[in-house]
Amino acid sequence: MCLITVLKRKPKKTGIGWKVFCVVNGRLCGEWRSLSRVRPKDKWLKEKAYRDSNLVTGQLGGETRYPLGWHVFKNKKDAELWNHGVSTRGVHRVKYRGAHTQGTQRTGDFILDCIVAKKIKILKEA
Repeated sequence: MCLITVLKRKPKKTGIGWKVFCVVNGRLCGEWRSLSRVRPKDKWLKEKAYRDSNLVTGQLGGETRYPLGWHVFKNKKDAELWNHGVSTRGVHRVKYRGAHTQGTQRTGDFILDCIVAKKIKILKEA
């Protein structure tokens, strides 16, 4: 995931949003990378602990450089659009902390609002 635009306005440091995870044997893993790293629910997860070893620069993007972090969608609809209806992935509600960047991501013809944060907690479903 990479932002295609970065907004100058900083996001709220904490909040609730939506994230896409790959589901492997009922466990949540990264949606594109780090498929072997299980993401437990109801525990604060630091982005750096789940980062791929080849991402060491601390920034991603060409024209839109920003610090690495969890990409969290502001609403469920955008997360579902990003998911493309893929049955091996699921959309989950998360809390986030340490948000530092907000911007947009593209999937097909859709531009989606996204926040980048240092920590997330995957919420248990009620």
